[in-house]
Amino acid sequence: MLSQFNQSAQNRASRQAPQTGKPSAAQSQTPAPNQAWQNAYALTPPTASLPTSLQPPFAPVTYAAPRYGGNREVKRGLAIASLVIGVVSLVFSLVVVGGVFAIVGAILGIMALVKASNEPMIYGGTGLAKGGIASSGFAVVFAVLILFIALPKISGYRMSGATWQRYEIGDNLLSVELPGAPKKLETPQFDNLPPDVRDNITLTELQQCQYNDFVVTMLVLGYNEKMEYDNQAGVNGMMAQLKNRPEVKDVQYSTSVIGDSMLSITGSMTVKGKPTVISGFIENHGRKAYTVMTFYLQSNKDAPAATKRVFESIALN
Repeated sequence: MLSQFNQSAQNRASRQAPQTGKPSAAQSQTPAPNQAWQNAYALTPPTASLPTSLQPPFAPVTYAAPRYGGNREVKRGLAIASLVIGVVSLVFSLVVVGGVFAIVGAILGIMALVKASNEPMIYGGTGLAKGGIASSGFAVVFAVLILFIALPKISGYRMSGATWQRYEIGDNLLSVELPGAPKKLETPQFDNLPPDVRDNITLTELQQCQYNDFVVTMLVLGYNEKMEYDNQAGVNGMMAQLKNRPEVKDVQYSTSVIGDSMLSITGSMTVKGKPTVISGFIENHGRKAYTVMTFYLQSNKDAPAATKRVFESIALN
């Protein structure tokens, strides 16, 4: 285009200039066209000048620039596994086995958090990992509670966590080992007793200890020399009171004389529809009648040994 423009300018100048034998000044001062500029748009790739044997066999590969700030694919496998195992462990914590799954889920969650923190461009799923760790933690707590509380009750062993100590009942009237601290109860009314019995009673002390479904009741009744306490009548009176309670049914019992001053008691009843065992004794000692009774559900496998421990530990004053 530049050369055409120059040529056109020269033609106009030649037509306007006088026809002489010498070239005009405009013709002598016009620069020659720039050959390099003229070929600028006709350059060929460098490889075009190479021999055919040296040209590359394929087109150059181009790479897209990395995307920053957009969605990127990161690895979440550990985090997802932690969450799934944590949820599964919550379900299986009801059968204690979930505690094992929970440990695995917590470990995977911690690993996922560490990797996401150290290499955030490669690993992700922080929220999933935290969820897996939390659910695994809850599963461990539930499994422990079921192991030490619910499972013993279901299996029938209900005294494994008892803390046995010796307690004094009343004013050192009775010393006994119990699985828990006793509580003092209101003493029964003696209005239904004959006046010659009621007026000769000098003291009453009633306390009770309960651990799960194992109950120990201790009664100390003092009387003066004007009265002789009848052990069998005392047992009959206590059983009559049990029969009057609305939640108690089918009370059956038997007694056996031991020596001159003791009467053993064995029996059964149903409390709110659950079979319950009755075991105990009454002993006269120093114008006091000591009554110790145990009540426990028939399904409690620890109760017979616990009853034996209570009876063997008793010391009368």
